[in-house]
Amino acid sequence: KHIKRTHARHHTLEAIESYYQRYLDGVVKNGAAPVLLELANEVNYAPSLMARIILERFLQEHKETP
Repeated sequence: KHIKRTHARHHTLEAIESYYQRYLDGVVKNGAAPVLLELANEVNYAPSLMARIILERFLQEHKETP
């Protein structure tokens, strides 16, 4: 129920860009750290769905179709 209620908030362009930049910054600082899990826990969202958001944004940047 929580995911259904908050889905739209996490899929705005601003939120996606923010998550992607925070992910990249975290990976640059420490590549071995569980950046995705920490980010997902921080915004109270499922880690698998957060990974999907990050992956789709990455593919958009590299001109692939998700």
